[in-house]
Amino acid sequence: MKRKRPSKRQKAAAGAQAEEHGAGASQHHRVATVVKQYCILENDVEVTLTNEAMRVEQWVSAHMAESFGLDVEWKPTFKRGARENPVALLQLSTLRHCLLIQMQRMATIPEGLRRLLAAPEVALSGVGVREDLRKLARDYGLECDGAVELAVLAGEVLGRPELRQAGLRALSMAVLRKDWVKNKRVTMSNWEQDLDQKQVTYAATDAWVSHAVHQALQRHRGGRGEGAAELSVGGTRRTRKGGEGKVKVVGGEDGALELEFAREVERRQIDVNPHGAFLRERRRLSGQDKSPQGRGAEVEDLCDKLPQKGQGEAVGDLRVVLTDRKRTGTSAEA
Repeated sequence: MKRKRPSKRQKAAAGAQAEEHGAGASQHHRVATVVKQYCILENDVEVTLTNEAMRVEQWVSAHMAESFGLDVEWKPTFKRGARENPVALLQLSTLRHCLLIQMQRMATIPEGLRRLLAAPEVALSGVGVREDLRKLARDYGLECDGAVELAVLAGEVLGRPELRQAGLRALSMAVLRKDWVKNKRVTMSNWEQDLDQKQVTYAATDAWVSHAVHQALQRHRGGRGEGAAELSVGGTRRTRKGGEGKVKVVGGEDGALELEFAREVERRQIDVNPHGAFLRERRRLSGQDKSPQGRGAEVEDLCDKLPQKGQGEAVGDLRVVLTDRKRTGTSAEA
């Protein structure tokens, strides 16, 4: 929508205001980075809030992945016909780390960020993410590719056409069995100001949930071949590629945690997120003893968090079964 051309008096007033703002810009828009741990849907996430190009470059280099949850925020306009404000905050998230970039306070746009957004092999997932990327292109000239519309993906993968119009909160409930309250006041707040704790939590949660939903949907539809990790919680089967061997995760009975080990499996780490619960399993198996301990099994941090009864779908604890491709090995309860 076109904006009305300002009068000479309005131009003069705007110029004076710009000079006044510029005089205090170095103090108000000081270069700053804040790194802090946040709990997002019962998961510990390191959140980096910054307006420093160098810190953005470092974060992108350290956390380069095949996919990120993405969202943007900008200051709302309340006058009819007023021009939309540019993006103030860009959010990128993996399962353990989230980056919040104060775009309007950046001296330059980092080349690493440009490359990440333009890379077609990097999935950028979110709700309404295509429009978010178009807005980044309009506001900052950023070429963006790799958009993944979560609502469309969820409708296809889960066979539920009604989800094609769902928002992020509804997708979180449908895919992760996790709900949270989206504060409308925070949604419509001033994203150009120094952000408070509520704004940081809100922004990080949106990007993190987008990534978590995308990862869960990918597991649901992918990797059913040899060496896949099969995840089944509450009757919902998800799979993902897991190298040698298989890991099956199903709803446990009476809170039992059961392990079936392959005879020889290389040590590696598998992260899964059934119903928002992280399970981290590391193992190194060798020898001929039938017991996991005798065969040199090392199981560390097996369950960081298990779904609690009464939270989301009542699936109880998890039962974990690890077998090799030939389904050889023994069973033991841990």
